[in-house]
Amino acid sequence: MRIFGFIIILAGLATAFGYPFYHDAFTNFEIGKYTIYDKDSGYEDQTIWLAPEDAPIGISFSAIAESADSKVAILVEVQNGENTLRTDTVEFSTQPTNTSASNAATGELRAELADFKISDGALYAFTFKDGNALPETALNSVSMTVTGIVVAPNGNIPTIGYVLIGFGALMYLVGGRRRTKKVGNAPSGKTSKTSQIGRRAEKTPPPAKKSKSTARKWGRDADN
Repeated sequence: MRIFGFIIILAGLATAFGYPFYHDAFTNFEIGKYTIYDKDSGYEDQTIWLAPEDAPIGISFSAIAESADSKVAILVEVQNGENTLRTDTVEFSTQPTNTSASNAATGELRAELADFKISDGALYAFTFKDGNALPETALNSVSMTVTGIVVAPNGNIPTIGYVLIGFGALMYLVGGRRRTKKVGNAPSGKTSKTSQIGRRAEKTPPPAKKSKSTARKWGRDADN
């Protein structure tokens, strides 16, 4: 039982500490961050290589607006070669009813391009335009961040690992106690050393000595 307990402890350690390490090291990594709009130079299209092994891919935008209380939108078109894959309007707003995350105090606005999927490894061209009738001065700058293997952490997995560690430790301790035997529980047919303390060991009586040959006779009877 102690061996099984030790194996369960190792599995718990791998689950509790290995999963967070894997999530931090191999998921949600930044493929690239690109400036797609600047107040002085305008929009700048981007061509990015994306591979299926990096899916699911996340596309997020961060904007600095001159007017924090205004609603700003940009038009995003994604092409693979001559094929237009999708056209979306990305809205930046400080209004609480909008689903985009925002920071109204500093004028920092954030938004995401939802459900972005790719079918094969290729160069993907991103084209940007104004998505509403607001003047160009409504935005100071916009950046786009491309993230690979976007996976939310599962908080239940480390918890399962901690449970396995506790269960394995319990099995290990119980297994060690069961292997310890009491003196009075010695198996039948065997006598413990301590059971002989104060008891006289029985001795086997020595074999009887053979009687000596009959005494030699003298006189006339000696020849008979």
